Amino acid sequence: QVAVDSRVPLSATELRAYYSKAGGPLLGCVLLLLVSAVWLKRVLQAIQKRMATRKQEWESSFSYVMYRPIQLLIWVLTVPYALNILLRPLKLPLIRKYVLPARSFGILVAVTWFLLQWVVHMQYKVFRSIDAQKGKTE
Repeated sequence: QVAVDSRVPLSATELRAYYSKAGGPLLGCVLLLLVSAVWLKRVLQAIQKRMATRKQEWESSFSYVMYRPIQLLIWVLTVPYALNILLRPLKLPLIRKYVLPARSFGILVAVTWFLLQWVVHMQYKVFRSIDAQKGKTE
């Protein structure tokens, strides 16, 4: 028997049986990451093409800065799920104590990153249009 924790003795057979059943959800997590990365890039490129023709500056900026924060968000939401599947039979407090708060922090970082990129990109566009107007009047 393999004693991972003094409270929970697990045999190698029990671990092997659990991980053979958990292979499907783990494969699902990996496939979700791969498919969402490809799908997300295509969808956001299509949105960006549509938004580029709009007259509102904030719409085109919104779609331009969205890709990388959403990619981080997908990772932040998928990896803790996979870790939960992997570490469930070991009954470690790691998930509740560290991974779930890290996931919440990652969501906050992704949203903040998106908003900061959006503001910076909007500032750039506004200043560029002001410089263009100054060049026309002079």
